[in-house]
Amino acid sequence: MPYCTNCGEEVTDEQRYCSYCGEPVGGGSRRKREEAHPEHEQVQEPAATDTGGFEGDPPPEGYEDPPGVDTPRQQRSSTPGTLDLFGTSVRTIFGLPLLVAGLVVAWFAFFMFDTTSTALQLPGIILSGLVGLFIAGMIHVAVEADRDGDDSSLGDQLSRVGGSFLSLVAIWVVFVPAFLVGLAALLLPGVYIAGRLFLAFPACVLDGESPIESLSTSWDLTSGISLKPFGLLLVAFVSALVLSVILSIIALSLLLAGGADLPVDPGTAAPEAADELANQPEFLVATALSQALALAVVVGAVQVAAARLYLTLRYGNSGPGDPATDSY
Repeated sequence: MPYCTNCGEEVTDEQRYCSYCGEPVGGGSRRKREEAHPEHEQVQEPAATDTGGFEGDPPPEGYEDPPGVDTPRQQRSSTPGTLDLFGTSVRTIFGLPLLVAGLVVAWFAFFMFDTTSTALQLPGIILSGLVGLFIAGMIHVAVEADRDGDDSSLGDQLSRVGGSFLSLVAIWVVFVPAFLVGLAALLLPGVYIAGRLFLAFPACVLDGESPIESLSTSWDLTSGISLKPFGLLLVAFVSALVLSVILSIIALSLLLAGGADLPVDPGTAAPEAADELANQPEFLVATALSQALALAVVVGAVQVAAARLYLTLRYGNSGPGDPATDSY
């Protein structure tokens, strides 16, 4: 019977992760990652405390640690709290202005295509979604490089995401319908499903896993902290809504200050007011741009958080760019 190399628990040949400490035991993805990036390899210092006389060997079945002994099986990678994770990710995304600009363009195209004729609407929305997906992968690569203290050029990001883009699309094709079905039933199940699966994207880009492996990895890694990605997406949803309203008010105020005439009467119902605004190009563009900017910031921050959470859960808190606060 094989043993987990981290905590000494018995594992089966079919297990990918230790059921006790969560350490990868299958060897596949982690071995590929450490071979490709040897600087990521974790080196653990030997414990200075008494180990009960079983140094170098797994403890026998039924063995219990003496009081006060801190064995590796008790050590867990700390993860920052939901608000802390989202807040630091928002600050990080502003350090990636080119990628934020790319997300703004993708979301602006999404909203503009949504107002075009039916023939162009669906292809345009899909194209803008694919562009946004590619940029999200580039954000994951940038976060990994920052965590490891490395430089990441746009060329490196394009190369790594390009090599796994078809797998990313396959994950996207599974993720979006699952998310939408969950939302159709009720809001919370949809957010829960998205939270359990959204680490599949960094798993695919950063470790080169297949679509099925990536989805399985995400589900396994979030099994013990399912409320964290759930809460993260709820915070992001509320933040996007509030920021979108604020930026829309600012954009409309600037248009009115510049001499534009408000095309609707103050007492007009909301659906009729929306139709009237849609017929005014300047108001339509201003609204689409403000919504695109809001979503670019929030979605970009979510992608930063996804990469950080994935790297922390799978490889521990070892990088200089990784938050060390454990408020979870």
